Amino acid sequence: MARTRLHFSLSHSRDLLVCAVSSQVVGVDIEDTAVDRDFERLGAWIYGAHETAMLANQCQSARRAGFYALWALKEAWLKCWGTHYPMCLVQFAPCAARDAQAVVLADPRWTLALVGRAQVSTMACSPELNDAALAWWRIVDVPFGA
Repeated sequence: MARTRLHFSLSHSRDLLVCAVSSQVVGVDIEDTAVDRDFERLGAWIYGAHETAMLANQCQSARRAGFYALWALKEAWLKCWGTHYPMCLVQFAPCAARDAQAVVLADPRWTLALVGRAQVSTMACSPELNDAALAWWRIVDVPFGA
């Protein structure tokens, strides 16, 4: 009987906890968006040039949502690849589900990102996540051939 090797990733933020389980290497991150952060200052630290340009002309609420999406994506990417590169070296862009290497689920209270080493076009979520806004993302620049 063939065995399927399972991989998992964990994340928490305040009273939130998430676990991702997959047959491929996976990274997950959750951020409590109720936490008051200086997302403009932190964004300047984590964004690459592509992401800075993508968010430049957005309203403040869209820049805030973009910050949490990119922060969670990059934290999940670091877990998936097991690296310690600066966050600004890996860059993401929204895409169609068929091209996705990552997914972001956002609720008014939290943002969750899931990153895989291959396409992430299918995902099963617990019922609590069904009302969250879903966005597909792809990697547009990385420090190595990920």
